[in-house]
Amino acid sequence: MTTKIVHEPQQRHTVIRLRSELTHNEAGRLRDLVLERWAERAPHFVLEMSELRFIDSEGLAALLWIRERIAGWGGQLRLLRPSGEVRQILRITRLQDRFPVFEEMQDATCDLS
Repeated sequence: MTTKIVHEPQQRHTVIRLRSELTHNEAGRLRDLVLERWAERAPHFVLEMSELRFIDSEGLAALLWIRERIAGWGGQLRLLRPSGEVRQILRITRLQDRFPVFEEMQDATCDLS
């Protein structure tokens, strides 16, 4: 997975772009990125997933861990443009209703302040 972090310094959120696959090899790295950004006082996260093609059980566990952890911190996790493959995985695992999904960056970030 190529993970790219884009941080808008005037705002309190982080956009993390996920590409290729989110598997057991990358799940820990994603958790570490969230912890790093939280330490820098960015409590809200948007995961841009348009180029993500596969998530395994460890990747799904990482998403759930992030969601629960940042909710406890008063933050929010939002999914942006999940690919068709990712939407199908979320539907099959019955997790689609656990995450707010947005199609436009502006909609995903407009009230994260």
